Amino acid sequence: MWKKLAAGEYSLKMTFWVFGVLGFFLFMIITGITHSSFARMLCARAHSVNYCLEHLNVIKYIVTHFIGLLLGGGALATRLMLHLIASGCFGAYMIVVVRSLWKCAKEYKGSKFWIWSAKVLLLALCVLGLKVIL
Repeated sequence: MWKKLAAGEYSLKMTFWVFGVLGFFLFMIITGITHSSFARMLCARAHSVNYCLEHLNVIKYIVTHFIGLLLGGGALATRLMLHLIASGCFGAYMIVVVRSLWKCAKEYKGSKFWIWSAKVLLLALCVLGLKVIL
């Protein structure tokens, strides 16, 4: 199935609805859960949820404290790793599906409207997905 998707051998309708829309929403839910779980624990560590939400940039914190978070172990490191794994899988999935959609659209013999609609909507989902990851 993965090979067939990467080769763009599914129909445009199947690629867009099943792998594009449903797949992206599933990954967005998973990465949203892992991100919020990590962010909540990080805020608890900062001892003030209001301070954390107003002043703490989670991405900046991860970048500046990455090694300490991993070496420190515990639940915070576990949640960080889960989020990084889910985000990495989602990023790889996005690349494969967008590439496959482009191939399917090139082979599609129907209306140009559906070709461009699928491309535009899938790119919008990618932007939304990147927002969830970060």
